[in-house]
Order: sequence, then C-alpha cells, then structure tokens
Amino acid sequence: GIQKADLRRCKFCEIHGSVLDPGLRLDNDGLGFARASYIRMTATAFALVITAAMIHAGWNILAKKSGGGAMFVMLGVLVVTVLYAPIVAVYVYFNPPNYGWKEIALLIATALIHLVYSLTLQRGYQKHDLTVVYPVARGVGPLLSSTFAIVLLGEPVTLISGGGIACIVIGIFILAGGHRII
Repeated sequence: GIQKADLRRCKFCEIHGSVLDPGLRLDNDGLGFARASYIRMTATAFALVITAAMIHAGWNILAKKSGGGAMFVMLGVLVVTVLYAPIVAVYVYFNPPNYGWKEIALLIATALIHLVYSLTLQRGYQKHDLTVVYPVARGVGPLLSSTFAIVLLGEPVTLISGGGIACIVIGIFILAGGHRII
C-alpha cells in the first residue's frame, strides 16, 4: 500500500495538486515512490455517458427547431418534474433530508441560476445558429465554475487546470467568431 511518506515524494502530487480524484489510484513503483494511474471506465459507465450526451444534444436540437422560448422551458420543466417526482418522493421517504435554511437557500439559488441559463439559452437559439450557441453555452458553465472556485474558494490553479481553462476560453472565443477580430 501507499504510505503518507510516499505521497510526500510523489512528483505527480506535487505537480498536479490534490489526489482526491476518485478515479485516481496511487501505486508504489517499487522504488518507494507513488505512481499515479487512472482506473479504466467500465463499458456500462461509458454507455451511460454517451447516452446522456446524446439525450442532452437531442434536447438542444429540439429546443432550436421548436423556436424555444419561455413556454418551451416551462414545458421542459413540467415534463422533468412529472418524470422525476416519483423517484424523488421515494428517495426522500427512505432518506429524509436534514436541510437547514442555508441548504434551502442554495437550492433555490441553484434553481434560479438554472432557470436564467435555460431562458438565456432559448434566447440564443432564437437569435443565432445552434452550432454557435450550443458549444458556447456548454463552455461558459465550466468557465464560470472554474472562476468561482479559484476566486471565491481559493482553488489552486495547476498547470493542467490552467491549460484546461485556457482551452475553454480559446474555444469559446473561436466559436463566437472572435477569430475574425484578430
């Protein structure tokens, strides 16, 4: 097994920061140093990820083709509520949450942010092409989350995370037509 002393000498941990990634496995390389490797994704997990991506893309294509708008968003919320309400009810019955005002306020804030996002996305679909709006919208979320984590939570910026953020910014810039400015 890996000892704490091994983690202190692990170059991967020094360079890339936290080892709290659940897919990360640390093995001893036989020389007393920790070696990082990732656990492979199962076929079931991969199939679920691909299916979710296809459903998500399909929903956005439907939103664009339907003309979108607030009514489309409200209809989507209604359908999702009807589908998930029984599952949530059973879960809450067997696992009653212990939410305080802070948690309830965060849930409401999250719902409002998602509503604003959905309405803004529909407005974008009404004004612009799907091939521009969809990737930009998908890139802005991770960009805002990263900025929030760095600025408000003090998350360190590593070489890999900084590179990832840079790729997102460059991709959004190019897709939004920013390359024409240069």
